[in-house]
Amino acid sequence: MDQVLTPDSAHEYAPEQPPTICVACRQQIHGGATVCRYCRAPQATSRIRAVGDGFKWIAGGVTAVSLLGAIHGLWDVYGQWRNARDALRENLVAAELLSEDGNFIQAWAMHELALELAPASLEVRGRQADLAMRWLRETETPDRMGFAALADQTEPALYRGLVGADGRRSADILSHIALAAYLRGLETREHGEEKALLEQALAADADNVYANVLMGFWTVYDADDKAAAMTGASGRFDRALASTDDRAWVREWQLLAYHNALDRSGLEAEERVALGRALLVAADSMRTDGEPAPTGRTRRVILDVHGGSRHQGEYVEGLLNALPADRYLATIGWLTEAEDLDRDPQSCFVLARLYEEQGATDEAVAIYRTLSEQPDGVSNNDFNVRVDDAVLRLTGEPTARALERGKRKYLNDPISEGVDAWEFHAETLLNFDPQWRGRNFTAAIAFFDPTQPGSPSRMRPDEALVVLKDARERLRAWLDPREAQWAEHGFQLINDEANARIARASLSDIWWTIASISMAAERWDAAIAELGDLLTRSGDESAGVHYDLACSYSRRAQSYPDTAIGDTKRVADVELALAEVRAAVDGWKGAGEPVDWAHIKRDSDLEAVRATPTYATLVAGR
Repeated sequence: MDQVLTPDSAHEYAPEQPPTICVACRQQIHGGATVCRYCRAPQATSRIRAVGDGFKWIAGGVTAVSLLGAIHGLWDVYGQWRNARDALRENLVAAELLSEDGNFIQAWAMHELALELAPASLEVRGRQADLAMRWLRETETPDRMGFAALADQTEPALYRGLVGADGRRSADILSHIALAAYLRGLETREHGEEKALLEQALAADADNVYANVLMGFWTVYDADDKAAAMTGASGRFDRALASTDDRAWVREWQLLAYHNALDRSGLEAEERVALGRALLVAADSMRTDGEPAPTGRTRRVILDVHGGSRHQGEYVEGLLNALPADRYLATIGWLTEAEDLDRDPQSCFVLARLYEEQGATDEAVAIYRTLSEQPDGVSNNDFNVRVDDAVLRLTGEPTARALERGKRKYLNDPISEGVDAWEFHAETLLNFDPQWRGRNFTAAIAFFDPTQPGSPSRMRPDEALVVLKDARERLRAWLDPREAQWAEHGFQLINDEANARIARASLSDIWWTIASISMAAERWDAAIAELGDLLTRSGDESAGVHYDLACSYSRRAQSYPDTAIGDTKRVADVELALAEVRAAVDGWKGAGEPVDWAHIKRDSDLEAVRATPTYATLVAGR
């Protein structure tokens, strides 16, 4: 019987194919089957499904490409961030190196670039505040800018750094804001906020080194009584020294505070001694603590406390008890070891005085003698006297310079006890240098002036006139040839004009004194002759000479006898007296000086002219 074919049997006779897996139930079925024998799910892929699967593959590819693009973009962003980070680090490192070299302007520019790269970076802002503080601390004469410009540039960074700061950091920044205000005030001459800022800083950190140093400085700077301010200031500096290893910066401001105070004009000697004492104590502390010795200007400030601007050692005695003698001597030696003492007589004198205090007489005398043998002009006279007195005190023998000093210079010599005043002043007038006008000359003129109470010229007029006329002739012998030379060729030397002015004034004073003695002795002819000759040399004083001539003519008119000749002479002298009064009044008015009409109207020397119509007209309404 023939076999009947069915779908299953057809499979059985189909060519053998390897088994496959159902796309739905995942059971194993015959290879090439179009329908699963278990779940009846179709196995052949339709055209639509094939197209869908293609799109899936395309979408997957696009996604992969997009992912690769995103990864590439992220890599670029990372690269840019890394470049910016590297540039930021380079700017900060460059700023640090520049600030180490003191190139603060360039360092500031690097920080500005860093802020452009990272404007919100707390690290960058903090570092810029640090740079601002260092710049303010280390500046002396700002490079290419003034103090006010420096303060204006750094203050914004400091105030930004103050946000969120507390404790020590807050005190550091507030102290430097006060420092900026002080530096600005050096140019603007306006101060005021420094103390309040420093008080805030100390409230935030009582031991803050910057706040204590600057408050110590400000205490001295702002005080009217510098000596009284020293105690509080010294305490601040001591507290700062105990709080830091940067002792050099503390010392710099401590010494600057004392030096600025010493530079102030109008200080009393006691204040200068107190400030000098503080400087010496600070220097001794530096020496004993092993700190480097001050150099340059600071060294000189400390050494110069022993004298004023002329270095005459006037404060040495007041400073001798500032330190024990051995420490004082060691400190001065420490300060002067790099100095050429031959050029610093005052420091040599201090060393000698300290040796003397220690009882080392030989060492002291050796230094004193060396100082006494210096050429003229190296030190001033007051200093030389101190040196010579020291030699006399220790040896009992005067120096050659002291013996020479005993001879008169006729300039500013003191009158020794027991010396006859007449002889002293007469010697001055007969020996003074015409080119100089010292205290001795002025005193001699006053001594012989007959208008002064108790003047000896009234009692010894003839002797006084001999002295004064000899002095006049001596001065004219010096001046007249030079006047002729100056009239022809002008002043040739730099001091000629000053010498001429001094000599002319001295000659006028002597001449007028001669005339005044003649008037006081009622020698009217002599007085009129002297005043007439003086008139051509009196210069700006001519109005006074005219007035004395008027008085002399008037007094001579009164001296004539009541005779015909006497009356004639009297009328002539009255007319001359009136003419001289008018000349005197015109001279005073021309010079812009007030006319003392009350004195003219009551002056008894003008009695002879009062009854004249001319005189009445002259004083009318006065």
